[in-house]
Amino acid sequence: MPDPVRRPRRLLPALGVAAVTLLAVTSCSAGGGAVGTEGASGGPGGAATGDPVAVATTTQLGSVLGDITACAGTSSTTLMGPGDDPHDFSPSSQQIAGMTQAELVVANGLGLESGMESALENAEADGARVLEVAPELSPLPY
Repeated sequence: MPDPVRRPRRLLPALGVAAVTLLAVTSCSAGGGAVGTEGASGGPGGAATGDPVAVATTTQLGSVLGDITACAGTSSTTLMGPGDDPHDFSPSSQQIAGMTQAELVVANGLGLESGMESALENAEADGARVLEVAPELSPLPY
């Protein structure tokens, strides 16, 4: 029988990721006319351009981010596809440009996306807001 004390610890990281991502996305789109947002009825934002308001690096983060942005009436995109190795993945020039144009880039952090470190640093230097999720969750030391 599983230890009932350990079960909540498994839920905390998932809840933390969802909460941090939700706060970051809503703070980006709260401007009413944020570049890259798609209103469901063609309202404010980038409805004409269809640009995503947020970019996730991995499919796991992309799934959560996609749900959040859909509820907010905006859109997001995910750089990696199923089966891509986040340790070796290198984004294309077009993907890097998309990161700098988005209002938020959500990454795992902790060096897990080692193939993207320089791309994330360059995107941040070009004005992208990069949110590294793992450090916000107080990860266990390894």
